[in-house]
Amino acid sequence: MTCASCVSHVEKALLGLDGVTGAVVNLGLGTARVTFLPGAVTASAMKDAVQDVGYTAPERSEDADSLDRERQARLDCACATIRSR
Repeated sequence: MTCASCVSHVEKALLGLDGVTGAVVNLGLGTARVTFLPGAVTASAMKDAVQDVGYTAPERSEDADSLDRERQARLDCACATIRSR
């Protein structure tokens, strides 16, 4: 993914699936955070939707998710510090 249009295509593909209630793509990290109804949609269906619009969707591990949460927390803290100055 290289631009906001790419982000939009992936988000729309995911949101078009029954059972997906939210999708936010992070261009910088090349990731998507998807909110969905368990049992209503599968990870495989989400991966297929992303691939159908021309992008890859590698599997993520819990360790990678943990690192992303830590990275985002640091970024949120840095942004709060910048705003408070």
